[in-house]
Amino acid sequence: MGHNEFTNIAGNTTVDPLLQDAEDKMAALMMNLPIGILFEDADHVITRVNKSFCDIFALQQGPETLVGKEAQWVINLNHNAFKDAASYINRINTVRDGRKQLLAEELIFTDGRVIERDFIPLMRDGIYLGCLWRFNDITTQRRFERELKKQEEKYHNIIANMNLGLLEVDQNDVIQNMNDNFCDISGYSKEYLLGKKSWEVFLNDSNRNILEHKNKLNKYGIIDIFQTPVINSKGEERWWMISDAPIYDDAGNLKGLIGIHLDISDQKQMEKDLEVARQKAEESSRAKETFLANMSHEIRTPLNAIIGMIRELSREQMTQKQQTYLNIAGVSVQHLLSLINNILDMSKIGAGEFQLESRHFNLRDVIRETASIVSINAKERMLELNVVISDDLAQAFVGDPTRIRQILINLAGNAIKFTKKGSINIECNIESTSRSAQNVQLSIIDTGIGMDSSYLKNLFNKFTQEDRTIARNYGGTGLGMAITYELVQLMGGRIVVDSEKGKGTRVDIYLPLVLGDTRKVESEPDRDSFDKLNKIKLLLVEDNEMNRLVATNTLSLFDIHITEAENGFDAIEKLKSEAFDIILMDLQMPVIDGLVATRIIRNVLKINTPIIALSANAFKKEIDVCMEAGMNDYVTKPFEENMLLRTIIRNLGKDVGYRLISKPKGKSASAPTPEKLYDLSKIVEISRGNDDFVKKMISMFISEIRSSLEQIKKAYKDGDFPTVNQVAHRIKPSIINMDILSIKNEMQQIESLALNDPESDLLPTYINKAEVVLTKVLHQLAEELPK
Repeated sequence: MGHNEFTNIAGNTTVDPLLQDAEDKMAALMMNLPIGILFEDADHVITRVNKSFCDIFALQQGPETLVGKEAQWVINLNHNAFKDAASYINRINTVRDGRKQLLAEELIFTDGRVIERDFIPLMRDGIYLGCLWRFNDITTQRRFERELKKQEEKYHNIIANMNLGLLEVDQNDVIQNMNDNFCDISGYSKEYLLGKKSWEVFLNDSNRNILEHKNKLNKYGIIDIFQTPVINSKGEERWWMISDAPIYDDAGNLKGLIGIHLDISDQKQMEKDLEVARQKAEESSRAKETFLANMSHEIRTPLNAIIGMIRELSREQMTQKQQTYLNIAGVSVQHLLSLINNILDMSKIGAGEFQLESRHFNLRDVIRETASIVSINAKERMLELNVVISDDLAQAFVGDPTRIRQILINLAGNAIKFTKKGSINIECNIESTSRSAQNVQLSIIDTGIGMDSSYLKNLFNKFTQEDRTIARNYGGTGLGMAITYELVQLMGGRIVVDSEKGKGTRVDIYLPLVLGDTRKVESEPDRDSFDKLNKIKLLLVEDNEMNRLVATNTLSLFDIHITEAENGFDAIEKLKSEAFDIILMDLQMPVIDGLVATRIIRNVLKINTPIIALSANAFKKEIDVCMEAGMNDYVTKPFEENMLLRTIIRNLGKDVGYRLISKPKGKSASAPTPEKLYDLSKIVEISRGNDDFVKKMISMFISEIRSSLEQIKKAYKDGDFPTVNQVAHRIKPSIINMDILSIKNEMQQIESLALNDPESDLLPTYINKAEVVLTKVLHQLAEELPK
């Protein structure tokens, strides 16, 4: 063969240099491909082979050593790579003899690899010149496909077992496809549904706007879940939960929606049943509350008289025996009052009625007051009482000092009761301090009888004591520790008890307390404060003669002009002709009760004289009702003298009493100050004394509510109920933070009805009430801001 001749890839000899150059380039390309290439001529002699071929078949020989060899030699060399070698060889011969192109035939190797093989015959003018064998390792691809198939089968089984219906629609809501489960839950066949619009089949007119709104969101790629009533093939109303998602083509254009549908009719029925059960439970709770309120009134009213008479008798000259009898009576009646208070507290906690106060106080004073209260019992038992307070304790906190005092009295009282000799320590230490709060540790340590470790786990159960001997020897109901535990939990704290039988007990209370403002701490009334009581005119409205006597005796210590009224009607008649500085108003009275009388005083007589409620009912709901009726404060019977006097002093001067009809002609009287419909206590507490923060929160609330009210009204007018639902949901936390409790229920109903029952006649009623109340709140809040 001359220097200008070469053998091409088919094994033929040519002298065309251009063709030689082209074939050399083609050969170089094929030799470097990552797939196996093998050329053989018409006599089955190998003319070209690349390294990838040798790698695939794990051949020890390089490509250059295989050129010129019989292809059958190579076949025999690599046939052991297959489980069935004979079939592999026979198949090669069959393909060769057929001389027809064969693509993507798969070969399975003994090591598990999957190889894709192509056979391409090389023909020229009908003459067979040889062939090209192409081998590609697709093991990874097949493994991926198998895994993908498994996942698809897995999720298909999940969807099938969850009874989820799939429905595909185009941009015009025309049904394109669905699965069998969808047909099952709807009751329609595929043939019936294909080509129909989904809303025409399943939705009534009132629900179509919901679908339209959701479709708009889906077009922007927003996936949402919603619930809607639908009509099935039997004409029955069913509830579906639907999750829609957009479908795009390869170019990114929206082509339709696919929805997952779950029939939640049973759950909806369960919700209705639960709502009925909840209403019955609330009715039962209200009945229980009414019973407890009545019992509270019936028991506490005579107790008030008994305690008052004991207090008055203690001021008289008595013999030692009389003083002893009086002390026993006093201890007994206080024990009875404590028992009643404990039962009522547990009832209020259980009913969710118990709420903590939030005011500025000095914890040192609370601890010292507690020590003063329990010191008498400690001295009687000849016990040493020690008080240790950390110098790092802040001067003021925000919280409920009354309940902290109750916790300390409960614990210190128990410590004294169960200690025969030794000492009682009341300690206050600081666990940690931040910029806005302190974690305070209050400890009561005694050297008393202690408790077994097995009993400690039951310590906070109601009506629980270690054994009957304890109750018989030391007394008590077992409610004190249960209430203490509940109070600590309500304050966000924790309680730890360490005790050993015969060696004493240590109780540690950990309370997170927000730092307060010393300028806002309410101090005990001093002489100047009590001087404010002199010369005032007070109207005492009370139907119980003994309670009038108790209150009169307490107030007679000062130069107070007292006018008595036996019921609300009597009080109204007296107010028509006489002005007073303060009114003490009992609630439950014959003829006209205290609430009705207060409303008449405020709304008919237009009198702004401070009114303090006197009631034996200690439930918060009644306190709220009193405030809504127009009262200014509240004192629970039986009352302590200082509590009643401090409440009167606190309310004096708020609005000096007057009557509009007594004003000189030609002069207009001031309008009564409307009762605030909100409470900034939570905001003030969060602000930690920062007035600018409070003003900013008020401004933000006003701006948010104004725009939100307009949004809700417009959305309702346009039938855009999802927006009504979303806006109501968005502003609900702000309304709760502002303690606008009069429309809390209405906002919940607006949110619920807009989503689940937008055609309800109650929805516009709730929206109107919310608008009226919030408009008044905005006006009142505007007064809080500087002009």
